[in-house]
Amino acid sequence: MEDLEGDEESKRPQRGASLSEPIADESQRDPTQVDVLLRGHFNEDFQPTQTTFPIGFRKVITPCELNGFVGAAASFRQLLPSSSYCSMYADVSNSRDVMLQKAGGAVCAAYEIAYGDQIAVFSAFMTAALEAQQKPYQPQTSMHRFLAGMHEKRQDDRTRLAQFVAMLPGFADVSPADREVLLAEKAFISTLLHHMKYAYKGEYYCTLPGPEQIHASDYWMEILGVDTEFCRFCFKFSAVFNGIGLSLTETYLLMAAAFFDPRTTTASDKALLMHLHMFYMDALTHMIGYRRRQNPTERTAVFNKLTKAAAMFPAVHQMSLDWYVDTERTLPPLPAPSKTLVQDCLKH
Repeated sequence: MEDLEGDEESKRPQRGASLSEPIADESQRDPTQVDVLLRGHFNEDFQPTQTTFPIGFRKVITPCELNGFVGAAASFRQLLPSSSYCSMYADVSNSRDVMLQKAGGAVCAAYEIAYGDQIAVFSAFMTAALEAQQKPYQPQTSMHRFLAGMHEKRQDDRTRLAQFVAMLPGFADVSPADREVLLAEKAFISTLLHHMKYAYKGEYYCTLPGPEQIHASDYWMEILGVDTEFCRFCFKFSAVFNGIGLSLTETYLLMAAAFFDPRTTTASDKALLMHLHMFYMDALTHMIGYRRRQNPTERTAVFNKLTKAAAMFPAVHQMSLDWYVDTERTLPPLPAPSKTLVQDCLKH
């Protein structure tokens, strides 16, 4: 998991902090004041803050446009009479912000449950291999054991994806038929996004299930004759998205948005999927804007990179339909996608 920046306890306002003087004793609190608590999640992406305002006023976070994305200008606040039109709009705006924060919290909890142990294993393995020079010498095992491990990992990836999306708000509203289609067609893009942080200089630092921690090394890709152009596409995808600089929670918010994207699936309920897709894109851009609110230049760069990187999604979808879904029940080694398909994808 990503380290929190600085000492969280020292940054967090103490209970009773107000616009004037802190109230040391709860019994001395002015009854004409109320606490307004913007609740975030426990991870690094949202930090709870607490202030007090007189009754009859609302806290307003004014949205700002940034290259087509809407972020929260968290540093700009106004106090408005509760009877005014603007205060009613503020209620709606603040409710939206709370919903987006809850989406970030839900995704954080979902990936910790579905992928947390694997993230810890992959991160430790990558650190040991690159920093401590403990990359396993190949071959670690027999061809038969490696292929069996690859098959087991593929099934494990599908199980984890199903567990992850089942915990996402809105997934329960999708029809059973569309859920089945999404889990099949979005498995490839989800696999790429989940594994991208463990790709470095033409190598994936991931291990197969089991205590042996067998490295799914490029050695085996060469032995099995996996198409080099296909490998190049996977590494290009990882390099492009790693270059954006997303946090873990932002990465899995992007995975949730990509999972529900109606433009890259044959699932039937396009309206519902577009609603869910936009909800998670809103949550992602809200989080990107909030975490980089002190650095507008970085924030703009992240949004621009994300917009360009997302142009690869249709190519990934086409590869998934034309190749990946058809190999669902195929034992490794999997047949490579056609060279024409891979070359088309590499153009994006």
